[in-house]
Amino acid sequence: MTKQHALLEICVDSLTSAKAAENGGAHRLEVCAELTVGGLTPSVGLLSEIRECIDLPLHVLIRPRSGNFLYSEEELNVMERDIAWAQNAGAQGVVLGALGAQREIDREQTARLAEAAHPLDVTFHRAFDFTPEPMQALDTLISLGVGRLLTSGGCPSVPEGLQALAQMIATANEQLIVMPGGGIRSGDVARILNSTGARELHASARTLKAARKTSHDSGARLDSADFESGPHGIADENEVRKIITAIHSRCD
Repeated sequence: MTKQHALLEICVDSLTSAKAAENGGAHRLEVCAELTVGGLTPSVGLLSEIRECIDLPLHVLIRPRSGNFLYSEEELNVMERDIAWAQNAGAQGVVLGALGAQREIDREQTARLAEAAHPLDVTFHRAFDFTPEPMQALDTLISLGVGRLLTSGGCPSVPEGLQALAQMIATANEQLIVMPGGGIRSGDVARILNSTGARELHASARTLKAARKTSHDSGARLDSADFESGPHGIADENEVRKIITAIHSRCD
């Protein structure tokens, strides 16, 4: 019997990456800004451009700032407004997360944000990987009715967290989708799927692209970085295609 192909979500922070992901065969996009800091809520302009140009389902990251995942009342208000904006812009889902002082899942804040997102699809992001008791945190998300969890299994990358991911996926069963994400490359896909039985995968499939040089150097610097010469990451259409091929090869 032919197994069902796993779904591939690609996280993107530019229209260029979104187009590359779609051309490579991705099934869904997570739209964000500033992947260099783990992702932030994208701008109105970016989401609008991607929605107009891309036919794939879009899930929007709701994260108002970098740093920890302990949010104030003011920040929660911003996140609720961003959720409403994402829905009005044509998103199919949102990606969010909130932790308490002991790095546990903040039940109250997560429930509040999930309620604000209804009826959009809700994914709890990799803030989960900071929780000290992941199986207890998983139970919390299931009890809150969150539809999906993005996690590396509490490890720096998915290939390092396969045992934990397999346990989470078996425990969640049909109650919640556990989506491995973090450091996945095409060469890892067969082992990940065989080890965990995951139904969805999340990757950035990024490659570094050199920035364009200008004809002169004014001597100006932003945060002590040479913003003209530093490379930036974009989704690699060929890598996305390789991941899709690996998914199909494993299942056919």
